[in-house]
Amino acid sequence: MGIDRARLVGLVAAVLMATTALAAPAYAGPRQEVLPIHGLAQPGGIAVDGAGTVYVVDTFDNRVLTLAPGANSPTALAFPDLTGPEDVAVDAAGDVFVTDRMGRVWTLPAGAASPRVLPFGDLGNPAGVAVDSVGNVYVTDRAETVERLHSRGDVDRVWKLAPGANAPSALPFPGLHQPEDVAVDAAGDVYVVADTGDVTHPAKGVLKLAPGASTPTRLPFADVSLLGQVAVDATGDVYVTGEHQVYQLAAGADTPTPLPFTGLSEPRAVVVAGDGSVVVTDGADKRVLRLIQG
Repeated sequence: MGIDRARLVGLVAAVLMATTALAAPAYAGPRQEVLPIHGLAQPGGIAVDGAGTVYVVDTFDNRVLTLAPGANSPTALAFPDLTGPEDVAVDAAGDVFVTDRMGRVWTLPAGAASPRVLPFGDLGNPAGVAVDSVGNVYVTDRAETVERLHSRGDVDRVWKLAPGANAPSALPFPGLHQPEDVAVDAAGDVYVVADTGDVTHPAKGVLKLAPGASTPTRLPFADVSLLGQVAVDATGDVYVTGEHQVYQLAAGADTPTPLPFTGLSEPRAVVVAGDGSVVVTDGADKRVLRLIQG
């Protein structure tokens, strides 16, 4: 006795659906990968451009490396005179900006054969660097440093250099001490990691300065220890590196959450790529990791 055609088709379809369900993963969660940027002496700042190319500062080897999407090894950029580079940023045009320990802020325009020093004047110890959508360049400057003394006095500041300007202007971060890193979002909000405690009770925090504001506000990262560097994504979520963790503070949230990185020893710099993946440098293990969100 045979099986009618409709029933046979139904049985085949059911078997195919069951097989597909068994073969597919139950949950495509975040996955972590180590980028092929090997031989780093001391990874520092990090950036990602619109095409997905990753830029990494190698502080001890005085160089900036780039890794293009799909590449198996990095390429060194033309920065022959760097001394102790700290941080790197890249704008929409592909221009690259780098701070170093000789009080300089360098730029390598896209396609240029050699870099030049931007007119930030006599900086003490520039650390973080960021660039916004209209070309303003932001730099944190720590005046108390054994590397250099400068003429502006013992004051830590955040400087902003407008396109075409011959000198920077100081942003209103009163009482700022030991600013480490800076980031800027699409709305022009400026984020700074700095010491927000006092001499006897030092404590780092993340300050946010809105456009036109005269004083910054402090973001709720109070329970995050060993704050390092800061990044912000296209939706306004803020990311910081902490002790063995990277934390994300969603826009409007009151509490940050740790991202599911594994095996981080000494997270230093963090950046968010256009596809939402989070890239971090690990200083102790001298590597660069990427977390791809599921």
